[in-house]
Amino acid sequence: QLALLAAYEPESGIRAVVGFYSPVDLNEGFHHPSVPDPLDTRQVFTDYLGGTADEIPALYRAASPLTYATTPHPPTLLG
Repeated sequence: QLALLAAYEPESGIRAVVGFYSPVDLNEGFHHPSVPDPLDTRQVFTDYLGGTADEIPALYRAASPLTYATTPHPPTLLG
């Protein structure tokens, strides 16, 4: 997720990026974690961003690579 965010920054100079099991929509991941959820996704995201998706929705959007998918970006491989 951090690699995708870095690559999608304007003028980053990054020519390609690989996201390996990275979340691309943190809000969606918070509200609909996988089943089973062995990592406790909600707790991981809350610890990482400092609150829940309902408490700080703007930060969840800003930390989601999907937010920036509408702008030109380097080729991306998601695995």
